[in-house]
Amino acid sequence: MVWPLLFTLLGVALYFVWRADHPGRRFALGLFVAQMAFNVAWTPVFFRAQNLALALAVIGGLLLLAVPTAVAFGRIRRTAGLLVVPYLLWVAFAAVLNYRFLALN
Repeated sequence: MVWPLLFTLLGVALYFVWRADHPGRRFALGLFVAQMAFNVAWTPVFFRAQNLALALAVIGGLLLLAVPTAVAFGRIRRTAGLLVVPYLLWVAFAAVLNYRFLALN
């Protein structure tokens, strides 16, 4: 139930940036695509391959890209940056869970 809400917020933020006439727009969109690639990669690594160490590396990369994405979005339109914050929090929570699963196994 959480992911549909988070992806809706991301979609609205993405729309705001996509439609903006700002010199940093292309860079922000590039960051968004890169972090989304890591987002998509994490699920099969964690669930299908059950490679918890690699999944932790993937989600770490996701966080390393999602934070500057939120900052870049916020520089273009403050609302867009704020809309990414719940996603950042959820990804950070998932990273902690991933780490704990790895530590316990």
